Amino acid sequence: MRPSCAQIYPIAHPQKRRVRLSATVRKFARHLRREFAEEIERDPRAFRKRMLRLLKTALPVRHGRPRLETVSRAAEMRAQGKDWRAIYADCVPATVAGDSRQLAQSRLRSAVRARRRRLGSGSV
Repeated sequence: MRPSCAQIYPIAHPQKRRVRLSATVRKFARHLRREFAEEIERDPRAFRKRMLRLLKTALPVRHGRPRLETVSRAAEMRAQGKDWRAIYADCVPATVAGDSRQLAQSRLRSAVRARRRRLGSGSV
């Protein structure tokens, strides 16, 4: 006799999953406080904001088109204060030349600007 789906894939009780998630989040928070104590001490609000932004981008919660890695990298570099020339060198492939390169640079800059507007000026 074949086992049923419920026997192969047991479904955890929702309450147990919530408890495990809560415990995992508390453990993660303790780890962050221990590893990044200096940053938290320096500016707790900025650390929390940055940590939440990074966590949100790491979790698959949004529907729709996935983010382009080049735009994410360019936005992060821009937030760090890097100039566009350095960003282009890192994010636009060297194989793109001439007018195509100029177009790629313009599109990258527009995509970063649009993302910053959509997510707020402080986030990437």
